[in-house]
Amino acid sequence: MLAAASASSLALACSVPAASGAGARVFMSANAGATWQASGTLAGATVTSAAAQPGGEIILATSGGLQVSRDNGASWRRALAAPGSAGAAGPAGGFSFAGMTSPRQGVAVPADPSQHAIWFTFTPGRAWRRSPVAGP
Repeated sequence: MLAAASASSLALACSVPAASGAGARVFMSANAGATWQASGTLAGATVTSAAAQPGGEIILATSGGLQVSRDNGASWRRALAAPGSAGAAGPAGGFSFAGMTSPRQGVAVPADPSQHAIWFTFTPGRAWRRSPVAGP
C-alpha cells in the first residue's frame, strides 16, 4: 500500500507472506520514490490500506484494526476508541480502508459491510469514533 504525505514524501507498506506471519514492512522515500529506505515492521495483521501525513504520521488499516505510527513507520501502536465513544476502536475483522481527509480528520471503512458504520478521527489518527450508517 502506498501513501503520500506530500509531493515528495511517500510511505510504502509491503505485506509479509502469511507463511512468515502476517504483517508488513514499511519503507519511506523523501524524493518522490527515486530511492527507498527501510523504516520498520508491523506484525500480526494483513495491511489493506495506508494513509500518511506530513511530519511522519502513517495510519494503516489492517485485518486487526487501525495502526498508527508517528515516526515514519519505525514504531506502531493500535489506535484507540475516542473519549466518550462506546466499545473498541474498531470492528472484528478490521478495516478495508483508512484515509485522512484533512490534517486532523480521517475516515476508516470496516472490512465487514454488515457493520453499517464508518469510523472518524479528529485527533490525527490517535482516536477513532464509530458513526452508524442507516441500512436499507
